[in-house]
Amino acid sequence: MTAAIDIGNTRCKIGFFENDSLIKLKTSVAFEAIVGALKGEEVSEVIVSSVGKDVNNLGKELSEKYKVVKLTHLLPLPIFLDYSSTDTLGTDRIAAVAGAFHLYRGKNCLVIDVGSCITYDIITSDGCYKGGAISPGVEMKLKSMHTFTARLPLIEHPEWVDLPGKDTKTSMINGVLHGTLAEIEGMIERFSGLLPDLQVIMCGGGSNFFESNIKHHIFVRSELVLIGLNSILRHNERN
Repeated sequence: MTAAIDIGNTRCKIGFFENDSLIKLKTSVAFEAIVGALKGEEVSEVIVSSVGKDVNNLGKELSEKYKVVKLTHLLPLPIFLDYSSTDTLGTDRIAAVAGAFHLYRGKNCLVIDVGSCITYDIITSDGCYKGGAISPGVEMKLKSMHTFTARLPLIEHPEWVDLPGKDTKTSMINGVLHGTLAEIEGMIERFSGLLPDLQVIMCGGGSNFFESNIKHHIFVRSELVLIGLNSILRHNERN
């Protein structure tokens, strides 16, 4: 069994795989609890992706028990990166498009990862990553309105409310949620004009929040990053 560890901005997730099958999932794992979360699992190899935290010490600790692969842009990949600054490319974006290529091989794909930021990434049917776009996520937008104004409140864990907003709180929520929904739909339209028969895949912690409201046909694969990490690990095993 192998383990894929996705260390994000706000939480860590661990997926346990047998070959290509995700058989177990641990979510919202604290960074300090990662090693403990692997105890008792029959894991032989581990792949680690981190978008911010330094994982050198974690890698050393894990390597005492497992074969460890750290994802960087320099690692052999099952996809080609057509990107001018690969050294700044987030490993979560690399893993997500690798996951899309693994699941939807032969199709042009747009991957939308809804997290602290919302990322839009294109991978072609032959496995060429073409880049994409990054915008602020829901919580970041709400927090910025509170931070950069004198009187707007801090809103956490927003829920959908009817348009139009009847007070400041619901007006802020409407602006962020409906504005983000319009952004996502608009970006799908724009990217669809670049490549034919574009398959749209949404992932990330906020994917289910927008899934039912999007007019376009999409697939939601919440664990796409983990699936991509495992596909990269298996690619390195074969090569």
